[in-house]
Amino acid sequence: FAPVYDKLVDDGKLTSWGYLEHIVGGHVRRVATMTSTDMKSLLAARSELNQALTDNPLGDTFTDICSAHEDYMWEVKAAGSR
Repeated sequence: FAPVYDKLVDDGKLTSWGYLEHIVGGHVRRVATMTSTDMKSLLAARSELNQALTDNPLGDTFTDICSAHEDYMWEVKAAGSR
């Protein structure tokens, strides 16, 4: 799905995305991340992403593999270094 995510970044709809995996821990071992300039833009990009994956033959394969998931949204209010 990288080309779909990359296009959203190139179009300025996302500022970044990532896909992570771990092998130790709970049943949720993969996480897809997306960042945007604000929550409204993020939700619009997510909607566009979902539509693109619906039209993508690999979307069904992904849904079959990932039968359960949890969504989280965080809004960073402040960031800095120590």
